[in-house]
Amino acid sequence: MKKTRILVSAILIATFIVYVIVTSPSTKTIKISGNATAYNIENQLNKSIPFQLVGTLDKRKNSFIGTLKMDGFIFENAMIANGFSIVTYDKAIRTIIGTAYINSDMTKLSIEFNNDQIKIFNTSGTTVLSYPADNLMEAVELNKNLKVRNYTKGER
Repeated sequence: MKKTRILVSAILIATFIVYVIVTSPSTKTIKISGNATAYNIENQLNKSIPFQLVGTLDKRKNSFIGTLKMDGFIFENAMIANGFSIVTYDKAIRTIIGTAYINSDMTKLSIEFNNDQIKIFNTSGTTVLSYPADNLMEAVELNKNLKVRNYTKGER
């Protein structure tokens, strides 16, 4: 009789845990606004620029869909996934603007722009934007840390 109660209790507890995991929301609204540090790797240029990210983060997929605004550029329908290309859609036109590295709750990100149409500096080369970062040293360190985290832990 006592074993039956323990078994029933264990089944009820396991059922409750599965229910909580399955029904817990996997999306989170993201609203980030502030200044980010942008820098050009090849030309050693850097500056603080206005940055805004508004949309939805899917925590299970570690991906974001929303609007990205920075230094006069506005990308509606931007899709960001950790370690993958940032894809923007304008009706049927798809554009890849760079590669993103983000942490799991999207409070830290670093974007490497490889699209010649996006020039924060009037020079060629790879431009990186890091948020939050108040200066070049913090921006470079954040980019490095997010990349290492992505590659060593397989965080996706």
